Amino acid sequence: MLVRRYCFLHHCPTAGVLLWFLLSAQFTGNKSEANSKYSIYATKSVTAQIGLCVHITCSFIIERELTRNAKGFWYKGYYRYGSLVASKTGSVHDPGRRFLLTGDVSKGDCSFSISDVEYSDWSSYQFRVEDEDIKFTYFDIQPLVRVAGKTDKTAITHSENLLVDKEVTLTCTGLGRCSETNYSMKWDGIKNLQSVSFNEKQVINENGSTTYYSNITFIPTKENDKSILSCSLIYETKMVSITGVISLDVQYPPYMNISITGRFKPDAKENTSIVLREGESVVLECKVASNPTSSINWWIGSNKHESSVGAQTQSYRLQNISPKDAAIYLCLAQNNHGSTSKFFNVIVQYPPRTPNISCSSGCSVNAKSIVYAEEGSSFKLFCSAESLPAANLFWIKDRQNTMQTSSNGPLTVNKVSFRDEGTYTCTANNSWGNSSSNITVMMTYRPKSVGDKSSCSMRESLVKCTCVIQSFPLTNITWKINMKYYITNISNDSLHIVTVKQSHSISTSNLTLKLTDGKKPLIECMTYNDIGDLVLRLLDNSGDNSFQSSIPGVITGVVIIVLCLVTAALIFTYSRKRKLSEKNGNMKTSIVSNSEAIYCNTNHNPKIVPEEQLEDQDTKTEDDSIYMNCDKEPQYVTLDFSNLQPRIVPEEEEVEYSEVKCTQKHN
Repeated sequence: MLVRRYCFLHHCPTAGVLLWFLLSAQFTGNKSEANSKYSIYATKSVTAQIGLCVHITCSFIIERELTRNAKGFWYKGYYRYGSLVASKTGSVHDPGRRFLLTGDVSKGDCSFSISDVEYSDWSSYQFRVEDEDIKFTYFDIQPLVRVAGKTDKTAITHSENLLVDKEVTLTCTGLGRCSETNYSMKWDGIKNLQSVSFNEKQVINENGSTTYYSNITFIPTKENDKSILSCSLIYETKMVSITGVISLDVQYPPYMNISITGRFKPDAKENTSIVLREGESVVLECKVASNPTSSINWWIGSNKHESSVGAQTQSYRLQNISPKDAAIYLCLAQNNHGSTSKFFNVIVQYPPRTPNISCSSGCSVNAKSIVYAEEGSSFKLFCSAESLPAANLFWIKDRQNTMQTSSNGPLTVNKVSFRDEGTYTCTANNSWGNSSSNITVMMTYRPKSVGDKSSCSMRESLVKCTCVIQSFPLTNITWKINMKYYITNISNDSLHIVTVKQSHSISTSNLTLKLTDGKKPLIECMTYNDIGDLVLRLLDNSGDNSFQSSIPGVITGVVIIVLCLVTAALIFTYSRKRKLSEKNGNMKTSIVSNSEAIYCNTNHNPKIVPEEQLEDQDTKTEDDSIYMNCDKEPQYVTLDFSNLQPRIVPEEEEVEYSEVKCTQKHN
């Protein structure tokens, strides 16, 4: 550092040149960092156009503050061997030259400009500062000025984007670094612009140069997009013309047109419904104009499909249309200025699908399309078929041409019986076709005995029984022998049971029992399903009460009881007549003191009948014999008239009968 300052202050050229090359090898750009107390910041290189102006910005740092008398110098080339082209003391310009040190040296500003550039101005330039005891030349940065032909143009700018229907101002700026004052500015390409106005001005910069401005204000339209607009700055003295060109970038939100092509071609009206037939194929096209380019998306319902960015047309193909393709198809286009959308409501019509048959509460439909309905119940069959347009529905039973219900109504079956079983067909049709579906109705009922086929017979020590049961659903038969239960299909030395299902509703079970103790067994046939149960007592061990004989026995018992009652009534009548006859022959007011008994082996106590209830009747001889035969066995009844009271005049007769029980014995 000491060597470097010594050489700079005492003009040591050899050491200075060497140090300059060292610093040049170490640093690039606009800033020197060799010594923070002596640094310079300047444009590394700049290109100037012949005949125009160029301005080089520059600032520097020195080890202490400079006085107002500080001087700055710009040399063309190396300052010891080059020529001084610009100098300045404080902030006062050196007059009358093309090179101007425009910066305030006392504030560290070393900027300078070159007017009316010539090819000879192509060179590197070096800055030197002097102030009191400081004399310092900067080797770190030496701005290079290149000279080129006249290629620069005016700059056309705008502070905001050009939006359709929104007023905007474009500014044309001339180079403005020369002392030329006679100029004009001209705009071309404004024929199609709307509401055009102009405004021009010039600004003198701090460095003494002048900048020229021309503003044009108009309202862009969508048709102005990509139009060419130019601005020319004409220096009248030097006959120099500089022209700038701009392509108008008018931005606007999307504009959309949507259409339909393909085998089916309806009127492609936007935001409307179209009807397509199942199997058709169409193409939906969405054409968009916008700036900037919009993103285009097809939305099917709430799902996004097939998007594109940059394309102007987005198509969506529907191949072999099915009902699942029915939806709202919306094309959405959007950019940073807005969005737009249009849609088609696609309706797909198709013939009826296979009808679906369901049943109301009280019945059920299984996987085999069978409806089970309980005997005596009521139910409804419902039929539905997916179709568009909606199908007409009707019912047919057992494939006959008999309409079972009105169109589209449910089929109602009341009080289910066997006649309601069968095959029911629901047929659906619309303008595109028809379809049908079948269902079978089967009645469920509790177990029943089939006629008189269930019975038992007993011969010596062998008992044979048959139980025939009809039910749906069909159930198993269980035998109960002397309070013990036996399942079907058993075979051993004393018991053999075989059960056979004869059909979907009838089962037959045969039982063979060998008696070992000689006692008559109690045998019952039992079965049940979800509807109910059935118990048949086929053999009763309390007597010879087989299934076949139990009913006739009951009938016989009833007949005997009736005969006993009739006989008792006859005896009662005869006895009363005889008593009255005796009383009339002896003394009417006598009291009956004796009683006569007729026996019919009953255990009931006789009831007392008052004498006043007796009526005068003809009497028979006392030795008449009265008998009542119950199955060839004598039957007896006891009547007691001992408590009869005497009466003179018979009153209205009231008859009471004793309870009579007749017992029938079987061999």
